[in-house]
Amino acid sequence: MADQRYPNNYEYLKNGYYTDSSNKRLRRGIIIEDAKRVAEDLVSGKIKMTSTTLRRFYSKLLSAYEKYKSNNDFEGIVNQIEALIPDAEIAVKREVAPYQFKNFIRENVNLASRNPDNLKGFVRHYQSIICFFSEKK
Repeated sequence: MADQRYPNNYEYLKNGYYTDSSNKRLRRGIIIEDAKRVAEDLVSGKIKMTSTTLRRFYSKLLSAYEKYKSNNDFEGIVNQIEALIPDAEIAVKREVAPYQFKNFIRENVNLASRNPDNLKGFVRHYQSIICFFSEKK
């Protein structure tokens, strides 16, 4: 559920990351339009996201994904994925990330922690956001 200050901001996730139940093809928006909008949202508020913070969280996500790929134990890495939620909360409290980022992490982690395909979708979505991200000085 998205924060009331940002209603429907992550409504795009309600249908998941993929075009159908085969989980083979990511929806175009996940890679392009939605990723671009999220990247813009992260630098549009009073507290702007930095590329360093964005990449630090991506590194944590990628670490969990790589661990899953190496041992094929999804349940063993779910807590590692879910740990991004309190980490995002701390980043917002320390004012190194905007409030939107906490919502972005929470909504995506809730989806990614359901199954390995969703984790892969979140990794790919996050990669696209990094590509579209541009810090505003």
